[in-house]
Amino acid sequence: MKKLLLLIIVYSLLFVGCGENEAIYYEGEPDGTSGIYFAYYNSSSHSGSSVTYNYRDTTNDFSLASVTGDYTQVSIPVRLFGEVSTEDRPFVVKAIGGTVEEGKDFTLPEELIMPGGEAMTYLKVKIKKTDELQDGVIRYITLGLEENQYFKPYIKTLMAGNDTINTQQITIRYSLVFEEPWTWSFYCLKTLGVYSHAKLNFLLTMMGWSYSEFSRKNLYSINATLAMFAQIELQKKADEGNPVRELDGSLMQLAGDYLVDYSAYE
Repeated sequence: MKKLLLLIIVYSLLFVGCGENEAIYYEGEPDGTSGIYFAYYNSSSHSGSSVTYNYRDTTNDFSLASVTGDYTQVSIPVRLFGEVSTEDRPFVVKAIGGTVEEGKDFTLPEELIMPGGEAMTYLKVKIKKTDELQDGVIRYITLGLEENQYFKPYIKTLMAGNDTINTQQITIRYSLVFEEPWTWSFYCLKTLGVYSHAKLNFLLTMMGWSYSEFSRKNLYSINATLAMFAQIELQKKADEGNPVRELDGSLMQLAGDYLVDYSAYE
């Protein structure tokens, strides 16, 4: 199962020399318009007046597993290319694709502004943690910048080795898939069995824990007790004719001395 964590980025780009560093000092077009683009970078280095940025791809994997409320907010950097105006200037972003519905599953700000005197701002996307996310399926939203009287797509792509990245679009992929705790494979395989998102979600519901609370537990000390409680609950549900299943439809099973008797379903 793919592990999704906050903003896992796919590619790594390094721009040195001319490229992006020259773009910082580009003075813009005669008509006063500037370029605008989605830009992620995880670090930068300075040498005199030169700045080198380590760029990342404009595709993001995001998990709502640790979100405790009904919503979470994803902040997307939007950078200016060209003249930095002293005036606030609006820019336009619209949903252009995806598997979810704007207004129901996510919302965009009513107004987007590049502040005067600034070369970067953030697009803040509000994503709702819906009941449908319990299926573990990855949803995605694709957003695109649109030209207006202030901004044009002067930077449409950036090169990453042999790959070309579209800087005018960004895709946010998200789900409710939990990261497997690194201690699971060390201490739980012989009691709780093979890790799965559904199993961890079952344990959290059973114990009334959040994911962050579970992550802080000492599984070396509690894995056997946790497996005993899980066996009792799983067996109870199986005996009642309502067995707990994995996302693929298979019966949820533990390991070792904590196996659930599913003989009635064979």
